[in-house]
Amino acid sequence: MTNQTKIKSLLLTAAVSLGLTAGAFAQNTGTQVPNPASAELSGGQLGAAYAGLSLDYTKLQDGPPSAARGFTFTVNQPLNTGFDAKFSFDYAKASAFGVNANQKDLFGSLVAFTSNSWGRSYVEAGAGWSWFKAGSFSEDSFAFLVGTGVEFQAAPALTVTPYLNFVRQTGFNSNEYDLGVKASYRITKEWDLTAKVQHNFVRRDTDATLFSLGANYRY
Repeated sequence: MTNQTKIKSLLLTAAVSLGLTAGAFAQNTGTQVPNPASAELSGGQLGAAYAGLSLDYTKLQDGPPSAARGFTFTVNQPLNTGFDAKFSFDYAKASAFGVNANQKDLFGSLVAFTSNSWGRSYVEAGAGWSWFKAGSFSEDSFAFLVGTGVEFQAAPALTVTPYLNFVRQTGFNSNEYDLGVKASYRITKEWDLTAKVQHNFVRRDTDATLFSLGANYRY
């Protein structure tokens, strides 16, 4: 395949994040700020214990290949009020001219957030490792991510979260900005439906758009 560097940048899905923040609750009031995750069927993912699986489709703007397909597996575990630990593994594959390419990403994460009456704001920073293979060529790289977003409580069982991430893969010399929106809808006490749309702006390479559908099991 003639464009291995392009494929490796575009196969990166928005993986998981490792984050720290210091937040403040509402000021000048004697009442406790409402916690959107305290509702019986809150769709919020921040502060929730769950395992999730999503199916991912990435549209590559300048193919071939024209698209990559894969999945993401995520586990989120609250640590303390306002802090979560998250782990994820994602896999994506594409092919062109008879050559198969794939990328795998493994991340460990921390996320910190603050609660407000309308939802939750958060910042994150993450680190992990990426493996890329195309035909007989392969390489791997340390990767890290920093980002921020707001989880809006759109309805008691529905949250909508716009976010912005910066992703750096040092060994691949790849810089990427991910702008996206994800949603979670609580259908039962244990199950959520999830969806995500994300556009990847890749420096010195072509852009890509990720579409994802999945489900979370709360434990």
